[in-house]
Amino acid sequence: MKRFSYLLLLLLGINMLLFCNSNNAGKNLSDDTVEVDSFATISMIFVGDIMGHDRQITAAWCEETQTYDYVHNFQYVKPILSSYDLAFGNLEVTLPGKPPYAGYPQFKSPDALAYALRDAGFNVMVTANNHSNDGYGAALIHTIDTLRRLGFYQTGTFKNIEERDSLYPLIIEEKGFKIAILNYTYGTNGIPDEAPTFVNLNNKDLMLKDIEKAKSIEPDLIIAIMHWGDEYQLIENKYQRDNAKLLAENGVDLIIGGHPHVLQPVKYVSAGENDSVLTVYSLGNYISNQRRVNTDGGMMFEISYSKNIFTNEIKKNDFYHHIVWRYRSPKTEKHPEGQFFVIPVAAYEAEILENLAMPDEDVKSMNDFTERMRKHMKDNSVSTEKLYNRKQDSKASAEVKASDEQSLVSKSEVLFHVQLLATSQPSLEKFDGFFVKVIEIKEGNLYKYLTVGYVNRSDAEKIIPQIKEAGYEDTFIVKYQGNTRVVE
Repeated sequence: MKRFSYLLLLLLGINMLLFCNSNNAGKNLSDDTVEVDSFATISMIFVGDIMGHDRQITAAWCEETQTYDYVHNFQYVKPILSSYDLAFGNLEVTLPGKPPYAGYPQFKSPDALAYALRDAGFNVMVTANNHSNDGYGAALIHTIDTLRRLGFYQTGTFKNIEERDSLYPLIIEEKGFKIAILNYTYGTNGIPDEAPTFVNLNNKDLMLKDIEKAKSIEPDLIIAIMHWGDEYQLIENKYQRDNAKLLAENGVDLIIGGHPHVLQPVKYVSAGENDSVLTVYSLGNYISNQRRVNTDGGMMFEISYSKNIFTNEIKKNDFYHHIVWRYRSPKTEKHPEGQFFVIPVAAYEAEILENLAMPDEDVKSMNDFTERMRKHMKDNSVSTEKLYNRKQDSKASAEVKASDEQSLVSKSEVLFHVQLLATSQPSLEKFDGFFVKVIEIKEGNLYKYLTVGYVNRSDAEKIIPQIKEAGYEDTFIVKYQGNTRVVE
């Protein structure tokens, strides 16, 4: 019995020693300690241009509640986006905070678009692009404030140069990684910065100076997100290649591009001394109302990295692209402009997108786009497409997870809820005569609430003014069947 106790104590002592060693990452290990590799891993996904044309703004308007609602735009990609540690988007609109809203040529969208992006699972937004100054200084500042209030990491545009000096490069510390984010644009469509605001431009000297500053912070990864290239061209131009080479040779670890509004190749760019840097020249469009050939979609690019917590060695893991297509649903009396959706094509093909039935002509358009893009990527890129097993891959399932939404009603019952998104937890004392149920709390102090469901839409509509009076303008009605939101 004593021998057993001594053996147990010895084993516990060994376990404690191993535990202590695992919590001293980066420290020198003594010669008599056996090193066991232990890795931290981070997963990231990047999407293309998030735009806001006139028809998108009109389609998002909800007449019954007199508010804008973009949440449904991303319902089919939300399960994918939310499964990554970091989800990056290029917000190619300004958020002025008040009407008039407008599409091309000077994009000004409602704040509700940002709420929908946060709800979809995005947590990083870059804002340096050719439309950064579309709403001039006030809109640029409101865009930054709105994104930060919603808990986004944001960079590329700044309220003043002092802010840039203190907050740039953007440093993200997540899952044991320290990541430096750089973001630049080739220009701002001839609209200069309105003092004191600042937009990062693709200036060689500026970029080199910023890279050196990033290196001084000793990050695990430096990622540059570039707005560059010729619009509508499927192959990158010399300017992009030259800039990519400059970034690669000076220490950037991953380069992500946008602006051409079409897919461009994923390639390795030489960084000298037998090293190379993975470069995505253009992710294409994520959501827009552009109608030129090949602009009705793009890709999501995923990549993960592992880090040995003993040696701090970084390893690039597998990477894939997901082809996405922008679907405009048919016009109806309720939705005179139809509705916009981002469709992950491979998930659609695997029949794991619930409650999605597209007209044959739209399916054909999606298939035509997909066939062209698959051939283009196969012929020109080092990236392979992410595919799903039919009815099996829960990662891409479009069903709302019970853990996210909690159990609201029975699986067959149809109810109408009033949804509000807020950046601080509302006091229930502000509401009289109805109950607000917390169903999800996301990082960055973004709260999502649903009221108890109503059988009739008209009953739900009656409490909208009351919620708005309490200070929550971004309030709208959603329809659920069981735990799944139904698009009407």
